[in-house]
Amino acid sequence: MRLFAWAWVIVVIVPVAVACETPKSIAVPVASSATVSPTPPIDASAPPALPLGDASAGLAPIRVESPYPGGIVVVNDSDGPVGIARNLPVERDDHGTWTNVYGLLMEKKCFEPATPECITLPAHSRYEALPWTGWLGCSQCGSCRANAPAPIGKYRVVALECPSGTRHEGPPMEIVADMGRFAGAPHVYSPKATPSAIQIDNDSDVPMSFSSSVEVLQLDKSHNAWDTAPGAKMSLDSMCGADAGACTTVPAHGSVSSMAFRSGCAPCAKCAASSAKPGTYMFRVSVCPGSKPLYNEVYGYNFTTEPFTAN
Repeated sequence: MRLFAWAWVIVVIVPVAVACETPKSIAVPVASSATVSPTPPIDASAPPALPLGDASAGLAPIRVESPYPGGIVVVNDSDGPVGIARNLPVERDDHGTWTNVYGLLMEKKCFEPATPECITLPAHSRYEALPWTGWLGCSQCGSCRANAPAPIGKYRVVALECPSGTRHEGPPMEIVADMGRFAGAPHVYSPKATPSAIQIDNDSDVPMSFSSSVEVLQLDKSHNAWDTAPGAKMSLDSMCGADAGACTTVPAHGSVSSMAFRSGCAPCAKCAASSAKPGTYMFRVSVCPGSKPLYNEVYGYNFTTEPFTAN
């Protein structure tokens, strides 16, 4: 598998009218020092009117929930239907002032016909939209013209009633890393002390299971792309007893560490059996099938570590 490692370019991201299709593979960028400029906000200020009641007519207000990092659920607790604008503004906390910086969509699936500009939520119902990935561009689905991680900070999603425009702010969601990682989500990385090893800190409130067999990617400098390293093996199982397809479960708020990788003799492989050569590598760790991701299907099933050099 080849992953292109082009550096980020500052672009203006153009929201599309329909949700996008989730790809089978995810491009993994090489970290750069480029500054990410916020995308202009989506204007959700003037949704069309609906012949429905709203909060101003005596109905109870709705609420926005985030049941997991990036999750978006709009709840109608009233006894009647309520209209909600399709566009969901995303606001960032700028030193105590919430600023509109981006927009998401009330969509349930990728690459399906667009929902109406104003969506009816029946009485006592819940609408679970596609979660936010923590990225700007491929923010809910995996196909976009350009993509960049949201800057570190606190964000919230706002739901707007139709036609009154009454606001309902969701709880703060915090981006804690420069690759769009949410607080309360698993952190998969290479420790500074042992950059050729894998560390998983499960900061979530539920156990997470990861494939014990880890994909090793090597940088092909001639094409500036990441390829699966032939013959290279890596495992999360420190005892080297995991079978293919086995899973390693990390308890809630627990951690797992692997042994270090060496190009001439990878963990859990005989030295003579490994054909990995010196070069620049990184690991891709996958969530086991059936384990609920704490992102969505775009980024929730694969985590990549920082690149490292093996001699």
